[in-house]
Amino acid sequence: MDYGWTAFIYETRSGQIELPVELSSSSATRLLTGQGTGSHGIRAQGMSRALLREISEGNRWSLAIGWADDPSFCAYAGVIQGRRLDDETDTATVKTRELPSAMFGDRSFFGVNQYEPVNGKLTITNRSYSGAVRAMLAACMAPSSEWAFPIDLPADGTGSFSKTAKHEEALTLADLLQIVRDMGQEIDFRPYFSGSTVRHQTRVASKINTGVGADLPARAPGSLLVGLSREDDWTDQHTGVGAFGNGQGQVRPYAYAPSSGSGATLTPVRDSFVTFPDIEVPEGDTAAQAHLQAAADAEYARTKGSVESTSFGISIWGVGPQIAEPGKLLNLWSYGGLALEDGLTQKRVTGLRVDLSTMITPEVESYAA
Repeated sequence: MDYGWTAFIYETRSGQIELPVELSSSSATRLLTGQGTGSHGIRAQGMSRALLREISEGNRWSLAIGWADDPSFCAYAGVIQGRRLDDETDTATVKTRELPSAMFGDRSFFGVNQYEPVNGKLTITNRSYSGAVRAMLAACMAPSSEWAFPIDLPADGTGSFSKTAKHEEALTLADLLQIVRDMGQEIDFRPYFSGSTVRHQTRVASKINTGVGADLPARAPGSLLVGLSREDDWTDQHTGVGAFGNGQGQVRPYAYAPSSGSGATLTPVRDSFVTFPDIEVPEGDTAAQAHLQAAADAEYARTKGSVESTSFGISIWGVGPQIAEPGKLLNLWSYGGLALEDGLTQKRVTGLRVDLSTMITPEVESYAA
């Protein structure tokens, strides 16, 4: 059975793997938000200098990191955004960003030569959140094969989501997806290996979680957990959120959370007002008003408590990095420690930092079923 990290260069547009590469160094973080980054040193060993220069060209090529024991698991996939070519070490050091971060901010559902100021628009009507994301992705890859990404579309479905995006607004794919995120949804583009390609599974949910949580005892002989600590930050805690939609003056749409009761029963009042310019609420449109309320609820849920940061490393020799893939649950068992309460504390992995060692560092948040 093989263990250890693997790395591949693949074509960003098709996902087709071009060749395996040997890394002299690597540090990368995959995030559920798609905003992860990486830095990787690619040795020229076994290839010509011309080939190394070619396969380290930005945007056309991407780099994926896997684990030899699991042919489908991809710990990180990032589009090459920059490089440094070093004669002394025969190494190309490339900087990468995850596909959503690298590409979605410069991708709309029409090209610069397709602008129609009068009739140009994308209309999404009565779809589920997953169905809305599907429609957005499909539209932003539709014009021609040049617009393709190796992305699996999520399931379609009916629901309350409706949106009309006009050409004149020049909304990008990142802007469109943010509208869904503002309503309390997570959207993840999970990379995975499929034969000789790297693809992205689109996951849409209020809280993405997969599989059964792995049991990890803390402060026990032979524990896989290393360096357990916790920080709490109340800087941005809010006792209430007022949310404005798109509009002006006295008819500007508004919602607030909590919608009943008080968020300041124990702490001084710290209310906050936020604006969601992409949420339009036509007069009398109860579904659109519900969208704005969902955005207010999501923002309040995010800020009503402290920002908790629990940190630890996991030794993966014998278990592999799949144990802490973003979206998975971790069951932390602690007795007599300071960072965690006695008993079970369940965490959800929101990010994963990897290098070429057998120690990984997950980013986690508290999770309640």
